[in-house]
Amino acid sequence: MSVPPVQSHATTQLIASWLNFFFYATEINLGIQYLTKNKPTVFHQTCLILALVFDTISSGVAAYTAHSYLVVFKGYPIEPEWSTSQAVPTILIQILTFTVSTITQAFFTHRYYMLSHNRIITAILVCLSITHTIFGWMAPILILTNSSKSFDFGVKATKVAAAFSAASDISIAGVMFIRLRTIHTTYMSTKNLLQRISIQAITCGIVTATATLLNLIFLYDYIPGFIVMYNILGRIYTLTLLINLILLQRMRNEMFGAPQNEVPGAMTDSIAFGNANHDRSFTIPLELFTPGTSQKGDATPEAANSFDVMDASAKTSSTVPNSPVSGKWTTIQEHRRWSDVASA
Repeated sequence: MSVPPVQSHATTQLIASWLNFFFYATEINLGIQYLTKNKPTVFHQTCLILALVFDTISSGVAAYTAHSYLVVFKGYPIEPEWSTSQAVPTILIQILTFTVSTITQAFFTHRYYMLSHNRIITAILVCLSITHTIFGWMAPILILTNSSKSFDFGVKATKVAAAFSAASDISIAGVMFIRLRTIHTTYMSTKNLLQRISIQAITCGIVTATATLLNLIFLYDYIPGFIVMYNILGRIYTLTLLINLILLQRMRNEMFGAPQNEVPGAMTDSIAFGNANHDRSFTIPLELFTPGTSQKGDATPEAANSFDVMDASAKTSSTVPNSPVSGKWTTIQEHRRWSDVASA
């Protein structure tokens, strides 16, 4: 199969290379700052480091390809026919891009499972992600065989992989949004948190799905656009993952970052909630006081509560330490919701 002259896409290759390095430099800068200033969980840290490593390799391959086409060969085709030497860089970029997208989807699927513990929907999301990964890896291998039939099938496999990838992104964002919206709470602070995270989840899903769909559409009708999206798609996924981690860390800092007054004799979080099940239908309202205050503050539940604790000092064994609304009204139920959402 013949290859269109690279000279006609010289400007496109240059723009794709610049955009690739802009996004790559941005994610490396943000990634280093995040890893050095925070202590993420092992899972979050592993996802981010793997994504950055694969993006580093992909960016290097993209730079090599642009240099070969535009500098070494002066914008002309390397060879008149599609060959292995021309296919290898493109194949590596595709494999690495779909690998990064799989890592990002695994991160969001894990977040959804930690919030919902719904194994059926989680299994469906995992199947969608695995399917797009299989087709995404299969396509470049078929293209590498250098036969016309395998090449055509490889292009079709690329389209299928892109379609499944977009479906996975939209599905993950959708179920996350629904899950966050169906968590019931009477506290405005928790409602605001859930609203922020739900908007963030649906926005990230739309961004990654749109980028993948644009890549698929350009593959059909507009090769210059496909070249640009093809080079930066992996960086878009990694930046989405990184921005989510940064926003989650900021939310944790807002909720738990302020110094709290320890309540003598109170149980620690691990003792109080370590063996709690996931049924959040039972609520025990408790009142926490900071020294010198006895006001309920603006975190009072919207509905009147008939189980008010009259003397907080006499009930210290039942209070919840390190609450995001310390010094105000809180409940075991609310504490668990805050903890689940913040740690997901």
